[in-house]
Amino acid sequence: MASVAAGPQNSGNVNYFFHIIVFLCITFLFGKLDPIAPLTPFGMNTIGVFLGVIYAWVFIDIIWPSMVGLLALMLLDVLPATALLNKGFGDPTVIMMMFIFVFSATLDRYGLAKYISLWFVSRKYVMGKPWRLTFALLLAIAILGGLTSATPAAVIGWSLLYGVFDICGYKKGDGYPIMMIIGTVFAAQLGMSLVPFKSLPLVAISA
Repeated sequence: MASVAAGPQNSGNVNYFFHIIVFLCITFLFGKLDPIAPLTPFGMNTIGVFLGVIYAWVFIDIIWPSMVGLLALMLLDVLPATALLNKGFGDPTVIMMMFIFVFSATLDRYGLAKYISLWFVSRKYVMGKPWRLTFALLLAIAILGGLTSATPAAVIGWSLLYGVFDICGYKKGDGYPIMMIIGTVFAAQLGMSLVPFKSLPLVAISA
């Protein structure tokens, strides 16, 4: 019995270490291949790190492979250490995302997200009418995107939607939650686009 129980565990460890080896090979050895025109060796190293980190995110983990990817950028001379730290940890977008995730976790930890979700679901206007509920949720996210920015509106919207899904009995992988998670991003972007002096409309116009 002990040997049978140990079999799947050993298999899991072998698969885990196999993915680690593949991740490191892609990250550090892809740039050694002959450059594919019009790429240069610099571009091959950059793409190798990018592909390796994506592979690790899918099959291994998020945090420590990301740190290895940053280290690889320095070791492969893609970016010097000072520029990497400045771009990687000093960029305003990184700081903004850190605070947004902390704020969303606080909403979830203290039940505020569930309270707001219950408020949405219990309105007479949407009770028994799922398309009205969908419209109301996406409209709220679009307004939040117009008043703030698309990224925080999408992340906070996801936190609220998870509460709605939990209340309505949806499970991971169901069609409606998938549609709403994608729709949240579209609604936040459209809401931000309504304000002409925001960054998104300016980027679209210049393009």
